[in-house]
Amino acid sequence: MAVHLNSSGSGHAGSLVASGKIKDSGSWSAPSAEAENSYIKEHGMGGYSKWFMGVDTDEDKSTKGHYKFPFSSNFEDADYAGLRACEQRAAQAGYTDIENRAKTLFEEAKKKLGKDKKEEKSFRMEKANGKKVWVIE
Repeated sequence: MAVHLNSSGSGHAGSLVASGKIKDSGSWSAPSAEAENSYIKEHGMGGYSKWFMGVDTDEDKSTKGHYKFPFSSNFEDADYAGLRACEQRAAQAGYTDIENRAKTLFEEAKKKLGKDKKEEKSFRMEKANGKKVWVIE
């Protein structure tokens, strides 16, 4: 299996993230086979291909098996958790080019969603059972 970064998919994911089209989710799953087939019927393999970070050059371009590492669960947005999944799966498989691009996009998505800021906590003193205690808010 020869898996490489899909420049079309990588570029599309970058455009989605840059424009804020990010699904903010805590969990993620790839689209179902039924959703994939429906999307292909409407948009063709060219449209389908842009939703994947990787391609397997040993597989025929006209098959779904050619496209690896989906980053959207709905063919509309880049999925925050989907980008993280791409990064982690690519790292496990040793596909450094895909891992690095997915990590960059994940970090950009994190900033767009405001998740990169450290939570600022405030402290206040209260009395509880006659003792002074710090309460973290």
